[in-house]
Amino acid sequence: MARPKKSKEERLTKLFAIRLTSTDYAKLSHASEDAGMTITDYARQQILNGKVVIHKYRTLDYDTFNELRRIGVNLNQLTRAVNQSGNIPDTRLSNVCLQLEDALSKTINDSDNNQKRNEF
Repeated sequence: MARPKKSKEERLTKLFAIRLTSTDYAKLSHASEDAGMTITDYARQQILNGKVVIHKYRTLDYDTFNELRRIGVNLNQLTRAVNQSGNIPDTRLSNVCLQLEDALSKTINDSDNNQKRNEF
C-alpha cells in the first residue's frame, strides 16, 4: 500500500542551502543525533522555531522490565495451550491479566511520582 499523498501546503518544495565549517557541521550532526532527528529536521526546527523540542522517553528499570517479561512468557504459554486445546483456562488468564494490570499501574504511578518530583 502506498503512502498517502501530502496536501500542497504540506509538501516541502523549496530548497534552502547553507554552508558550514566542519566544526559547525559536526556540532549540528551531534545535536540532531541527541535529539533523535535527522540533520534536516533538526535544522528546520531551529530555523523556524528558534528551538528544538526533544521528547525524552523514560526507560523501564530492570525489575519492571523483568516482571513484564515474565508476564509475557505466561501469556505466551496460555496462548499455546488455547491453540492446542481450544479451551481458555479462565483462572490462569485472569491471573495473568491481574499481574499485567498491577505491573502497568505500578509503572504509571512511578512515572507520575517522578514527574511530580521533577516539577519542583
